[in-house]
Amino acid sequence: MHGILESLRKCPFTLLIIAITIIGFIGFKPSDIAVFPTPLLPVKLLSASFLHLNLNHLVMNLVFWGIAGSYLELRSGSKRLIIIFILATLIGGVFETLFIDEKFIGLSAACYGVLGALIHEHTHEENRKIPILRGLFFLIAFAAVDIALNLFIYSHQVAVFAHTGGLVAGFLSSLGFGKNKSDALNRTFRPMEDSDVAPILAIIYDHDEDDGEEAKAAFAKSLANKYVMTQEGRVMGMTGYRADPYVPQTAWLSFTYIHEAFRKRGNAYWMMLELRNTLERAGVRQLFIATSDYLDEETGEDIYLPARNFYEHKLNARRELRIENFYAPDESKYIYSLPVAISEETDPERPSRPTQNTVRFVGLEDTPESDTSYIVLWEEMTPDSTEPPSNRDTKTFPQMIAELESYRGKA
Repeated sequence: MHGILESLRKCPFTLLIIAITIIGFIGFKPSDIAVFPTPLLPVKLLSASFLHLNLNHLVMNLVFWGIAGSYLELRSGSKRLIIIFILATLIGGVFETLFIDEKFIGLSAACYGVLGALIHEHTHEENRKIPILRGLFFLIAFAAVDIALNLFIYSHQVAVFAHTGGLVAGFLSSLGFGKNKSDALNRTFRPMEDSDVAPILAIIYDHDEDDGEEAKAAFAKSLANKYVMTQEGRVMGMTGYRADPYVPQTAWLSFTYIHEAFRKRGNAYWMMLELRNTLERAGVRQLFIATSDYLDEETGEDIYLPARNFYEHKLNARRELRIENFYAPDESKYIYSLPVAISEETDPERPSRPTQNTVRFVGLEDTPESDTSYIVLWEEMTPDSTEPPSNRDTKTFPQMIAELESYRGKA
């Protein structure tokens, strides 16, 4: 239940539409659409989407919207869902008005818009030359089933053309509706290769010299789980992850940078969406992100502020904690979490966590990139343990605090 509530918290637009629709059902009757005596068809169509014929009509649409809308909003953000809602409602309404009449109500055009977007997203295959055909097949299939149900079961009571228009609108939005299509079509996401190291290091060094040195050493060891985004052969940026050594199905975001010339037009968001799909295929369920509020010594600029804003407002990542003075005095560490798979099912092969285990403290360890912060080391002992896991001496927490103070540690 906590996981469901936490997911809904990150879906403000989905919840807003549900709330407005419930208010519309309680406060207005279907015939009250006349209270919007406006010649502006868009206003009338948007208003009609919040009215419903009866409780059954309301519940069916809200369940559909709640499940599909929250799924898409978590994966793609509120902005994309808002665009789909508006396009699907208006295009679906125009279809129904042109082919039938204006006497229709309900949220179903928006619901089918989300369905159209999900059809494209889940039928698209990377590097497929004609991915649109596979999506169109499912699009036509859904529309055909909807028409058949209306003819033989619902007795012409369903606004089929509103549904069809919504499907088309949602599908088109996933093809880059309103965006620079040449950019999107020529963009690729692939594993990093040796030939990518030099241009990627140039991007990282341009951002921060210390990061460049760290990346250079890491790339010399391995390029596993590192990916680049390219356009017409030019390297635009990179991202990657490293699996958490202690927690299954969990990973940490690694080097993620984009060339200054490509930091707009949704490139960063697209790259992170591709990484998220890669993580999902690898069985990762949760991605954690660590960053800081480091100030440039010369300009005083908070160089990671754009990244933190991107994580919070574009990816809808949750800030888990901020540790003050972690890397240095006045330089804090930020940790964010981002779910990879929307529905998390319990892995039957994963052993349950033992109960009534105890831990013992065994010492301190240096924290990377910090001269004043230290990590507490501890070992877990099960109730049937006769000996500690290692031969290291057990230390009390006050002993470790005293040891940290002897190192002039701060945190």
